[in-house]
Amino acid sequence: MVDDACEYLWRLHSEEMTYVRHVETQRSTIATVLVPISSAILAAIAFQWKETPSIVPALSALLMLVGLVGVLFVGKLLELYREHTARARVFRKELSRRITAVDIEKLR
Repeated sequence: MVDDACEYLWRLHSEEMTYVRHVETQRSTIATVLVPISSAILAAIAFQWKETPSIVPALSALLMLVGLVGVLFVGKLLELYREHTARARVFRKELSRRITAVDIEKLR
């Protein structure tokens, strides 16, 4: 039997999964932005290697900075992803416990 509590749990689960998708979209966007920036810096290093070697350490430091920014952003997004996935799992398990006619865990 589906009651208001089940409907509320389903909406909470749905909200958490929406946020999980949003976090994954943000991660994808960060990668889409940082990969071309890193590629451009690598290309600049390759072209400047023999002509102006004095600029190579600065470009290398910039490349490391871009990588660090990527690691920090993706790390935070991974933390958010895991947090909201765990919440959604709790709501789904509670729904499965309340609605015994359908095994929600097998439907995933």
